[in-house]
Amino acid sequence: MKKKLIFIVNPISGIGKQHKIESVVESTLDHEKFDYEIRYTEHIHHGTEIAREVAEQHGCDAIIAVGGDGSVNDIVNGLHGYDLTMGIIPCGSGNGLARDLKIPL
Repeated sequence: MKKKLIFIVNPISGIGKQHKIESVVESTLDHEKFDYEIRYTEHIHHGTEIAREVAEQHGCDAIIAVGGDGSVNDIVNGLHGYDLTMGIIPCGSGNGLARDLKIPL
């Protein structure tokens, strides 16, 4: 059975790398193992709302935050209290958390 990934993308964070996420996911993800959905935030703290909604519906196996530290923080807040895997694709201007965690930029 395929696993489902939800990418939550902040379209205005950082230096624009997040705009390539659709083509990168489509070309690199193993589509035999994963289904995915890409959701874009539309306002402040929308990442929190999306993450909470997905977690409450048990709508995926993992949520991937695509953005900067603020985006990651919002998504963590939305997942608080839920047992759900989270990944980070750093696309902010500073990416302090990703640097501290040694996540490649």
